[in-house]
Amino acid sequence: MNTKSFTTYIRVYYEDTDTGGIVYHSNYLNFAERARTELLRTTGYNHIALQKKHNAFLVVKKIDIDFISYARLDDRLKLVTTVKKARVMYFDFEQLIYKKNTLITIINARICSIDKDGKLIKMPINI
Repeated sequence: MNTKSFTTYIRVYYEDTDTGGIVYHSNYLNFAERARTELLRTTGYNHIALQKKHNAFLVVKKIDIDFISYARLDDRLKLVTTVKKARVMYFDFEQLIYKKNTLITIINARICSIDKDGKLIKMPINI
């Protein structure tokens, strides 16, 4: 499999921060989800099409976050999402978040596919 990477940019808004103007920790998960969704779009798929055509819903099975530094209100973040493994039953992603040219967060996520009843199914796509 060729390793596929995708880069996207996100601006930190007021709603993303705590009272000190620092990005609240759980919002990094939201940023990562947006980046994975945009990578999916580059392959010609989206979540609605997966649901309608394949009765498939992508879910996070496992996630690990390493907070190296932090982002603040109005920062422009660069997210680099790389497919590290693409298997029949899951995809493993590495997501690196940069502020300017400084790595601030590393996220590793395993994404699986389930049907409408919550049963684990084969990944309906290949990325």
